[in-house]
Amino acid sequence: LFRSFVNMCQVVCSKSVENRFGKLIGGKFMIEPVSEEKAGRILQRIQLISAIRDDVLPHPELRERLALCQPSIDLPSWWEVAKHDYDLLVGVARHGLNRAEVNFANDPDLNFAKYVQDTHSAATTPTVTTPIAPDKKLPAAAAA
Repeated sequence: LFRSFVNMCQVVCSKSVENRFGKLIGGKFMIEPVSEEKAGRILQRIQLISAIRDDVLPHPELRERLALCQPSIDLPSWWEVAKHDYDLLVGVARHGLNRAEVNFANDPDLNFAKYVQDTHSAATTPTVTTPIAPDKKLPAAAAA
């Protein structure tokens, strides 16, 4: 089904119908076409997630390079560079980009649950600065 969907998006975007997933013609599933704009966004997301899974996470120096990153004023105050950057990459590789806040918060291997919960409670109740949750080990398959 996934391959048929990707092929449909490529046809809608006038990209090659032959790709690493095979040919659209003769596929098992008939997929109703989406708009060209939506198909293009879908293909970009698939390419991004594939690059994170195939190129970024397995890189032997990923953690060292993330440690060199500088914090941005656009990040939440609780964000720890390298630690949360890595968890973000793992979360995208596992769950994709849709509903990231919900999926990442419910993943016990990622360090986001506490902060998302605090963010939601802040809307109704004043919060006091809380200590950062201890690191949790990621499964060996996700570790770079």
